[in-house]
Amino acid sequence: MKISKKDIIEEDIYKTYSALHYETTLRFMGRKIKIHIKSDAYDFQSSATLAVYSGDKLSWNMLHKIPYQKMQTAHMLYYKFNENEEPTLLSKYRFQKDIDTLLCIAKALFE
Repeated sequence: MKISKKDIIEEDIYKTYSALHYETTLRFMGRKIKIHIKSDAYDFQSSATLAVYSGDKLSWNMLHKIPYQKMQTAHMLYYKFNENEEPTLLSKYRFQKDIDTLLCIAKALFE
């Protein structure tokens, strides 16, 4: 699913101790949503979540979580980068299938 750059509020890829994360906040169908995908060294700690912002409560509410067993993002992506190498948004393609799945779920929920 194609998202316009103007709809992206924030987008980042970053490393933590043993995981690579993709996170984006965007405007989608009149709402603000957040996608967070974590590729961990331990597959059972990987996750892909979709949340929607509630302006009334000033909080994020989780709408959907893809179980790690059904994620299409590879586990252990952290190790695809050298120790001192920081990932860039060019690495986004590694998360794209789960991004598309979560956007399709958001579309179905909001229609």
